[in-house]
Amino acid sequence: MRNRLISAGLGVLCLSTVLVAHHSLKGEYDLDRLTQIKGVVTEVQWVNPHVRYYVDVADAAGLVSTWNVEALAPHAMIKSGFAKTTLGVGDRVTVSGYSGKNLSPFIKKALAMTRIALPDGKTVNVDPTGWMQSDPALPK
Repeated sequence: MRNRLISAGLGVLCLSTVLVAHHSLKGEYDLDRLTQIKGVVTEVQWVNPHVRYYVDVADAAGLVSTWNVEALAPHAMIKSGFAKTTLGVGDRVTVSGYSGKNLSPFIKKALAMTRIALPDGKTVNVDPTGWMQSDPALPK
């Protein structure tokens, strides 16, 4: 009996750790605020739980800010037609998605990617599972 209680307790602890480990999209991103950025890839992190691209974007005055672009998990990116080498440092891209809720000028700006225009002109929707709703009104 004691072993069953210990096993059950460990099971609950493990499950709660998994549930807390993943974030809520709605908690971190403004799902009512679609944004499009154009810039140059400065870093690629092809890791779980999400692929990340860091993109330098210049404003009208030439001031450059770095955006932290969160994509899907590596396996979902592959399903969308991406490979680890699809984008690299120095590539020019146009990325559409949801803006992060904390857009402080003192931290990297955040974007949850829904669509990307690659350097070769190909546009890829990176929302194959529907966990984010791409807006068809965004430029392709």
